[in-house]
Amino acid sequence: MRMFCSWTGARAYGRLIYRREVSPTLQGKKRAFVCITGQLQNLELDGKTNNLFQVMESTHEVDLAFVLWTGDRNPVVSRSQKVATSLAKGVYPTFDHVRHRLLGKFGLLQVKKMILPEMPTVNQRFLDILGGAGENQSLQMRRSGNHIKQWSAYFQCLDMLDEFEEFLASRYDVVVRTRADTHVVFPVNFPRILLHLQKQVLLVQECDAQDGVNDKIAIVARDFAVEYFTTPLVQLYLRPEDTINASAPIQVKNPETFLRRSYEIAGLNFGYMDTKTLFAVSVRRTPSGESCTLIPRRSLPCLFKQLDLVVSQVMQKKVCLT
Repeated sequence: MRMFCSWTGARAYGRLIYRREVSPTLQGKKRAFVCITGQLQNLELDGKTNNLFQVMESTHEVDLAFVLWTGDRNPVVSRSQKVATSLAKGVYPTFDHVRHRLLGKFGLLQVKKMILPEMPTVNQRFLDILGGAGENQSLQMRRSGNHIKQWSAYFQCLDMLDEFEEFLASRYDVVVRTRADTHVVFPVNFPRILLHLQKQVLLVQECDAQDGVNDKIAIVARDFAVEYFTTPLVQLYLRPEDTINASAPIQVKNPETFLRRSYEIAGLNFGYMDTKTLFAVSVRRTPSGESCTLIPRRSLPCLFKQLDLVVSQVMQKKVCLT
């Protein structure tokens, strides 16, 4: 049974960190840093809390850092315009709602608002890769801009990781990064993940990988957190020629293969986790206000093969094929 601990607000580096006081049940645990990035309007917490944070807490003290933005005029855009939509008003309307939802349940908690430009500058050569070949330029700009916003938030995750470690005067054992709209479907097999993390420094889910690295959720060895958080934008803006080299074994054709190629260049040895170990999907609202689990059609074969279940029953939500 969990020992309930009182909380104190600690002023650190000009921003408020909520800290659970250490109890005897938590002493001696390893620590995990989890950073959640994305639109506040699209934030999902039930799946993350039940199937990720609480599972990890069996072996690690879990500290949470949120890097969120609001008022985004360029919502996350799927190729299916009838399905993808940004929430006009999400489950957590304000940052305080997020804090109150998690206050006292885990270790450190910090919720930070990220100020974004109207539209990040997009490298013209990457419009087809990040925005979708054959799409109109407006849609390409919106899609690619959303990817760049996520990768910009990675830098804020790294800043908060450094701040947390300085605040604690200790180093984390494992780092997790996930998107705000990610719904972790089943309890992660965290012991198996930690075992694989001894061999690969970056772990992502196998399903919906599209020959690359899916960004819904990633588990990273602490020693390689800097490379994980900084590599996408560094490759996009400073070393584009290396990333889209035609002679490379993996051709960059979408955001997933861009991430894979970028991390390979950075020397990050990554591995795939099967669906029974790590499985996450995106959750949105349809224009009618229904909660909708986004399942790319390309993902159905691996879902049925590994789970042998009906996806709509597993989710207990409306399923929208994109």
